[in-house]
Amino acid sequence: MNAKALIFDCDGTLTDSLGQALESFHYALDRLGEPRSTPDVIRYFGVSADRILFNLLGDAARAQKAYEFYKEQQTRLAPGTLVYPGVTALLEKARKASVPMAVVTGRHRQDLEILLQPLGLLDFFSVIVTDNELAEPKPSPEGLFKALQLLGLKDGSQSFYIGDSLTDMQAAHAAGMKPIAALWDSKVAREKLLNAQPYALAEHPDDVWTTFMAQV
Repeated sequence: MNAKALIFDCDGTLTDSLGQALESFHYALDRLGEPRSTPDVIRYFGVSADRILFNLLGDAARAQKAYEFYKEQQTRLAPGTLVYPGVTALLEKARKASVPMAVVTGRHRQDLEILLQPLGLLDFFSVIVTDNELAEPKPSPEGLFKALQLLGLKDGSQSFYIGDSLTDMQAAHAAGMKPIAALWDSKVAREKLLNAQPYALAEHPDDVWTTFMAQV
């Protein structure tokens, strides 16, 4: 069997960025005079920021204004976001080997570009699929099916999706892909990921490359 592609989640997989996203939500809501508690915000995580803000505010115009504030703060915070050790090296190895790579994420495209561009990660990926381009978020496999199509792959049976959440594993299984559980973040819900029966466990990004190369 020949491995075909590496497809990645973003937050908690490529970048340690959920904390700065939360900070940006609080900034945006405070600017609007609509503060919310951290649990109120976190319970909507998994979809794009504009959708989260609409869920919190229930008004499209105010949510859009809050989203502009959110992006303003994200732009300030993004350059200082941590790229997990080993991630850039993994992406460089894959690019050197001409491995097709994509990102499928719950972020909005604008939000993702704000995050990844200053970190030097955006250009590694020939395909990017974001939440605002989809009808259903993960665990729906819609985003992964779209990425495979854009990569020119007929099915996902020989490709890998690397993620740090239960919904990542579920989406990969539903798309017929091989899920790899990214375990390098200390806050990852390891037990949930193990129970989701991933194809492989990756304690470090190097483990992703080892798993991929074993299928080449």
